[in-house]
Amino acid sequence: MAELAKEEMLKPLDNGADYRVWSPYDYGDAAQKLMSLLEQEEAKEENVKCS
Repeated sequence: MAELAKEEMLKPLDNGADYRVWSPYDYGDAAQKLMSLLEQEEAKEENVKCS
């Protein structure tokens, strides 16, 4: 792993260190907003087809 990190010019992770990792869990508001935006786009496309 260290060799690969060196080849890619990456800094290896420190053993025992804590790293924050983003996760989609507990982000229900974001999912709801995305669905709302998708529905708006679909409605726009439908209005264009009907015109």
